[in-house]
Amino acid sequence: MYWHELKSLRKSTAIWAIVFIALAALFLSMYPNIVKDANDFKKMLGAYPAPVRALLGVNLDYMASILGFYSMIFSLLSHSAARSKG
Repeated sequence: MYWHELKSLRKSTAIWAIVFIALAALFLSMYPNIVKDANDFKKMLGAYPAPVRALLGVNLDYMASILGFYSMIFSLLSHSAARSKG
């Protein structure tokens, strides 16, 4: 039964994975512009109160690094995928 379900969901899983990878690549292609404007982002987000930044999960020092940017994009995409499933 397990193998049957894997085979029946193979196409939709492959499509979902391809779309997820394409969206991640699209957002990561924006990273050089984010790094270039990092100080402006820090000023803008620094104006938010600390509880709001904590609620949004924004860490000003971590945001301009590649890992920080990817983690924000990954959480955005994961949240969107979870919402679309129902």
